Amino acid sequence: KSFCSLNFGTKFETFSKIEVNGKNAHALYKYLRKEKSEDFTGSKPSLLSKLSKSDSIKWNFTKFLVDRDGNVIQRFAPSFEPSKIETFIKEVL
Repeated sequence: KSFCSLNFGTKFETFSKIEVNGKNAHALYKYLRKEKSEDFTGSKPSLLSKLSKSDSIKWNFTKFLVDRDGNVIQRFAPSFEPSKIETFIKEVL
């Protein structure tokens, strides 16, 4: 059984882990990171984030908004509330 089904009782199918950073990153994530290299947090970037020029995905809950044509509209930081993404989605529709 998967980690999620054992620990959280999920019943839905889950995908296997893939690499999202580095030379072995999945092609989808290479594309997403290239198109939007910085997380949107909803606040002014910190000095540290300005100095850090890495496009790496920092944590599991980084979210990407992609339109129906495959254009990456926004990349949201793990701390960005999912409910706040609705405004961005409505702008794209």
